[in-house]
Amino acid sequence: LNGNTGLQNKLLFAFMMISPQRQGELRLLRVDDIVSDKSVIIFNKFNTKTLTPARIPLSRQGRKIIELALKLSGGKYIFSISNKPISDNTLNKFIKENGLNFTMHSIRATFGTAIQACDELGDNSIYRKKLADIIMLHTTQSAVDRAYFLEQAKQSELLRVEQFWADLMEHAGLDIEPIINELGLSNV
Repeated sequence: LNGNTGLQNKLLFAFMMISPQRQGELRLLRVDDIVSDKSVIIFNKFNTKTLTPARIPLSRQGRKIIELALKLSGGKYIFSISNKPISDNTLNKFIKENGLNFTMHSIRATFGTAIQACDELGDNSIYRKKLADIIMLHTTQSAVDRAYFLEQAKQSELLRVEQFWADLMEHAGLDIEPIINELGLSNV
């Protein structure tokens, strides 16, 4: 992979590492799914596997990746090649060619486990699990949770979880600066 194709794959991969929604949900993100200040992704019943609507705030790293991807895509999809969303095959080939031995689903599982186990995010592991479920667009909540909890989940609390995870991934070695430098966009 080379040129914009390679850069878009790198950006999508980095975004998937810090924003643990499903691979297909992120590949098919449209410009219209991001609020104008690039701080929130709006998932509605038409762009999720589980038909679960949610407003998911973006970490600092996520906003930066979205800004970079938009500069490259120029179309209706955020992560696109020739105005078409990156395919599963293209992304899976990118992962394999870069010697990575895991699936994107395993990142989601690691996210869920890490958030539930992390006391830095509060004492209540059940509450942390519910926040992780919202971020991952799970439908495991009961009817009562959907009616009350999902409506009450504050964006600031979701952002705190998202930012914690993005910082953790950054400390583990996820670095988008080489992509920024490759694009010649040092002031993004």
